[in-house]
Amino acid sequence: MSAKPKSAQPKGSEPKPVDRPRDPQAPEKPSAVEPAEGVVLSPAEQRRRRSRNIAIALTLAALVILFYVMTLARLGSNVFNRPL
Repeated sequence: MSAKPKSAQPKGSEPKPVDRPRDPQAPEKPSAVEPAEGVVLSPAEQRRRRSRNIAIALTLAALVILFYVMTLARLGSNVFNRPL
């Protein structure tokens, strides 16, 4: 028979996090209070992004309308001949 190794922790318990010394070369983590800097867009870039988002939204709305009209066209008069 093979012996199973016994685990140091009881079944179902969470392991404790290990405290490791912080690397002095590592960058600081942003705190929850301070907003992260991230990418700062110029006003022109913000306008381009907004107009691009509007164009994507209009294209998506046009596709939804197109699919709806195509569905109605395929079903024809059978749309109203269904049990309620």
